[in-house]
Amino acid sequence: IPSTVLDIGNKTFSWCSSLEEINIPNGVISIGNGAFSYCDSITEVYLPASVVMLGSSPFGGCPNLAEISVAEDNPYFCSGEFGVLFNKDKTELIQVPGGLFGSYTVPSGVTTICKSAFRLCSNLEEVTIPNGVTTIESQAFNSTGITNVTIPVTVTNIGVGALGECPDLTDVYYGGTEEQWAQISIGEDELTYLQSVLEELSRAQTDAELEEIKQELQSGGYLKADGGKKRMKQAKSAPMRFVSTDGYPIYVGRNNRQNDELTFKLARKDDIWLH
Repeated sequence: IPSTVLDIGNKTFSWCSSLEEINIPNGVISIGNGAFSYCDSITEVYLPASVVMLGSSPFGGCPNLAEISVAEDNPYFCSGEFGVLFNKDKTELIQVPGGLFGSYTVPSGVTTICKSAFRLCSNLEEVTIPNGVTTIESQAFNSTGITNVTIPVTVTNIGVGALGECPDLTDVYYGGTEEQWAQISIGEDELTYLQSVLEELSRAQTDAELEEIKQELQSGGYLKADGGKKRMKQAKSAPMRFVSTDGYPIYVGRNNRQNDELTFKLARKDDIWLH
C-alpha cells in the first residue's frame, strides 16, 4: 500500500483470495468495515502506530489469519495472546484472527466484545466469557463452531444475532436469575444505530451522500451488496461549512463518514466539538 494512503475504505480488499501479504504503512489513519474481509490467504497483519480508527470486523472471514499484531507505540490499539486485537486498555475485544481454533478465554478486564469480533471463526469450539463483560455486540459470535456458551450475570446488553448461525450450538446458559435475564437489553444498540442512519437520510442532500449511507449499510450487513455490478465512482461528499459572526469556520458532518473525516483528519486538539 503506498505511503501516501491515509484511509483504507470499507471492503477495499474484500474477497481478494489470492492476497497473501499486507504491508500497511505508518501514515494510514483509518481502516474501514471489512476492509480485508474474506482474504483466504492472509496469515498475519501488522497495524502501525498511525492507525487510530477501525471499522467493524476489518479482517473478518480470513480463515488462515493467525495473528493481528500492533505497533507498541500505537495509542489506541494493542494485541494480546493468540494475536487477538484489543483497544489500548484491553477493555474492548475488537477482532479475533479467523485461524483461531479450539478454545479461547476472554481475558479478565474486558467489558465489551465488539461487533463481529469472533464472526466466522468456524474452528472455534469453546469460548469462556468472564464476569465483568457487560456488552456483547451484534454478530459477536455469529457463524462460529462453538457448541455451548455461558452468559455471565454482568452482561446487560446483547446485540442482534450475537449467537446466530452457529450450527453446532446446542446450549446457552445464563449465570443469573430469570428476573435478571429479563433486564438484559437485547438489540437496543442496533435500534439506536438505525435511528441515527434514519436521521442521516433526512439530512442527505445529494446522490453522493445517499450512496455513502448505502455503502455503510451494506458494510454493516443491513443491505445486500450490489454483487458483480460495476458502480460508477462518485466524489466523496464534503461536510457543510459555515462561518460564525466573528469569522470562525464551522464544519458540520451529515453522516458517519463525514463525522469521521472531521474528527480524524480536519480537527485539531484545541477545536470545539459539539453534538
